[in-house]
Formats: sequence, C-alpha cells, structure tokens
Amino acid sequence: GDADLPVGDILSSTFTAEPDGTMTAQVVVDEWTDPTSDDWLFGETGARWQLDANGDGTAEGRAQLSVEGGALRGGVVGPGGRVRCIGDVTSSAAARSYTVSFEAVCIGNPERVQFLTQFAYDDVVFDLESSDSTPGWSPVIVNPAFVTPPTTPTTPPTTPPTTPTPPPVVPAGSSIVSLSPAR
Repeated sequence: GDADLPVGDILSSTFTAEPDGTMTAQVVVDEWTDPTSDDWLFGETGARWQLDANGDGTAEGRAQLSVEGGALRGGVVGPGGRVRCIGDVTSSAAARSYTVSFEAVCIGNPERVQFLTQFAYDDVVFDLESSDSTPGWSPVIVNPAFVTPPTTPTTPPTTPPTTPTPPPVVPAGSSIVSLSPAR
C-alpha cells in the first residue's frame, strides 16, 4: 500500500445513496484494528469522508467515524465542526471495514454528492502514525431520494389593470351632501 503502516492503508472506499434517503460511507483498510483498542480510544485513529454536495470541489460537510466516550460513533459534521446528525456505525474484522450511515437530509438532501476519503491511524504505544486518502473526489453519486424543490415564479403574477371609477358628477347648482357609512 501507499501508507506507512498497513493499519492506515485504504484499500477501497465506497459511498451509496439509497431511495429511502440513507447514505452510507465505507472504508476498507489493509489491516483492521479493533475500535475499542487504545489506538482508537486515546489516539487520533478514525475515518472521514469529505462531502461535496454542490460540485464546487469544496466540502460542505463530512461524515466521520471515531471513538468518543469509549464507543465507536459516527455522523455528519458541518463547517466549523458543528454536529449535524448522528449516524449508525459498524466495523467488521472479517471485511476489514468501517462504515457510517446517515440520512441525506444531514447534508441538505442534495441532488448529487462526491466524496473524498481519509483514514488516520495513531499507534499510541509506539508513537507511530499512518494515514491515507483517496486520490481526489469520487465520480458523482446521484441521490435517488432528491426531491426537486418547488419553483418560485421569477416574475410576480400580473393582475389586469383596473380602470379607476370617476368621481360622481354633481350637476351645476346642486348642493353637495356628505355621506356616512350605513349603520
């Protein structure tokens, strides 16, 4: 692999968008480590998927997976590190994978999304670090749960012009009477 250590080496990464609105990010590494190990608990070991939801080549958020409070957790974080949503996480020694799933609304239910995967491994016993990332943005993934927002008319609706009612004509020599509303 291209990472310093097999435990930090990404073999593959996938991202799926389902019709029910679920998005799932998965990374497969060369050598799996248990997320309850010291390297996850006390180090900076974890996975991140940068998410570009508008095609501008800049991440509008990220899905991430790390250990917090002794448990493997995942979700979506927005700009400034603000947590947008908590996701469902799994890890598999047999598949050497780590996975986080979340609702598409966590990133604004975009029409399409691209991702960039990063994985970091921090060996706290021997003070070794290894990281890897995918070589650029993924191809576009179409979100089948995307709903086209209603369009807003660009011009205000037109109403037919009204002709003002001319004031009543008072014949010459007549007196003007003041009118009050009927009660």
